[in-house]
Amino acid sequence: MIRLDRPLFLCLLLSLIFPACGSASQEDVLPTTAQLPTSGAALHATSAPTLLPPTTTPTITRTPRPATWTPIPSRTPAPTRMGQFDIPATSTPFNPPAAAQPSAAGGESATVDQVIDGDTIDVQLSGSVYRVRYIGVNTPERDEACYDDATQANAALVAGQTVTLVRDVSETDQYGRLLRYVFVGDTFVNGALVADGYAEARRYPPDTTYATYLQALEDAARAANIGCHPYGVFASP
Repeated sequence: MIRLDRPLFLCLLLSLIFPACGSASQEDVLPTTAQLPTSGAALHATSAPTLLPPTTTPTITRTPRPATWTPIPSRTPAPTRMGQFDIPATSTPFNPPAAAQPSAAGGESATVDQVIDGDTIDVQLSGSVYRVRYIGVNTPERDEACYDDATQANAALVAGQTVTLVRDVSETDQYGRLLRYVFVGDTFVNGALVADGYAEARRYPPDTTYATYLQALEDAARAANIGCHPYGVFASP
């Protein structure tokens, strides 16, 4: 049995009533056997709607955090500001160099022939007599108080002794006297006279290697008020 849909059935019905509608051929109105579905499966296939594949939500992949991480290096602390100067947060304390220590190394040997005063002697050196003026010290002159005391103190240290004469920079002074540091064994004669208060420290450039050392000895003797210091013969510091 051929099933006709409602519009076609109405057209056939009307063609019986109105001849104009019947002018259409059977091929125009009725479907051919080839055009009709032949089985229920085909009818079901043609009537079944086409299904779209399901839409999926994309998965966001998260990058895992590494097991280890590098810490951000700490910043070096800014220097402490003091007035208009920047002082580093840490600093090395300044240690001034120690005063040069007297040494007889490199000196020449001589024999004391005569003690002239507190800071001058005559010596026998290489078969000749030379007058030697002590470097870096000064003792009272002949017309000053404590002259005899200073001369005797010098004689007690060097009279008749073999001494070592050590040069600084200059060879002689303006009077032709040898300028020397004088040692008797390990005793630094220039320093001993200052330490005992019979001589004061004096700078005579350029011969100032032991000037700081001698000045420290004078400061101690002056504070102790020993030797010639009670006479007030030495210049005030």
